[in-house]
Amino acid sequence: MKLKSGLLLSLSGALALAASFPSAGLAKDTVKLAFIGPLSGGNSAPGLGGRNSAQLAVQLRNADPAAKYTYELVPFDDECKPNVGIQVATKAAADNSIIAGITHYCSAVGIATVDIYSRFGLPVVVWGAILPEITYGNDYREIHRVNGTMINEGRLAADFLTKQGYKKFVVVHDTTDYGKGQNKYFTEYLKPTGGEIFATFPTRGFGSGSYPFSSWVPACWAEAPCCLSRRYHHYFTDFLRGANRVLTATWASQPF
Repeated sequence: MKLKSGLLLSLSGALALAASFPSAGLAKDTVKLAFIGPLSGGNSAPGLGGRNSAQLAVQLRNADPAAKYTYELVPFDDECKPNVGIQVATKAAADNSIIAGITHYCSAVGIATVDIYSRFGLPVVVWGAILPEITYGNDYREIHRVNGTMINEGRLAADFLTKQGYKKFVVVHDTTDYGKGQNKYFTEYLKPTGGEIFATFPTRGFGSGSYPFSSWVPACWAEAPCCLSRRYHHYFTDFLRGANRVLTATWASQPF
């Protein structure tokens, strides 16, 4: 009986000592966060920049002694392709060790994956994709964003360009959800300013044969100062600028 009492007393003392030093010998739980973006291909520059920014935020949080958990970033490459994005989104959402996601630069991928996150119950924060329907198209509690949308861009672009004196516009956009959305919102906010869409050219390709520049640019320029509005990803900008210089049209381009 005395032996048991002594053991109990020793155990109580040990527990009291451990309670005095809670961090001693007790590792923090690890929380995994998925990062999904284009880490290869034509949009890899912003994708890698986004990943590095997320990794820096994780490192800064882990360096904080007050942090309750240790955070780990798990990167996935969606290649800015909807079919690849669906695959990696499913892989991340099905991993029970991942509790949230930092997702998507490309709108076509972002809109293709929202149903997956909702179905698996994985909360995500969109970090780059600007198609409004990603967050406004459904009543999904799991989908959030930190960046603006095409609504903000379309309104600003229409207001700024018409104030520079441009009234006629030619819109060139790709046929992804991104390009179609940019065309939709720019056109919507151009109408109240008195601007006019002179021509619209949706395209799936990026070669010079995809655009009949020789027919519509001189016609637009002959009537009035004409603004070429590009609603596509940045890697096609140099080609259009070159075509504009050859045809002596005015180049005006807004950020996307």
